[in-house]
Amino acid sequence: MSERTSTPFIPRELWTAPQLADYLGKPIKFVYRLTHERRIDHYVIGKELRFDPEHVAAFLGEAHYEAEDEPTPAEPNRPRRGRPRNTHDVGRAAS
Repeated sequence: MSERTSTPFIPRELWTAPQLADYLGKPIKFVYRLTHERRIDHYVIGKELRFDPEHVAAFLGEAHYEAEDEPTPAEPNRPRRGRPRNTHDVGRAAS
């Protein structure tokens, strides 16, 4: 009796970063930002990024769910820290 070793599932096609950017209709920097922030699953093969279309679909489903159900509150206006810009003459006595 020989035991059968399980082989990992290999998807039929993996997209490149430019292909994903075209699919999303976004610049390639957006794709790199998603991977850097670990918001989308990806593979690194050599020095290149690859994306499984099923992972992309899951990412889009999660993004759609978050946008629909959890609106993000507006960021409150906060006063600037430090010295206001372009005020180099304010508060100085005239000579």
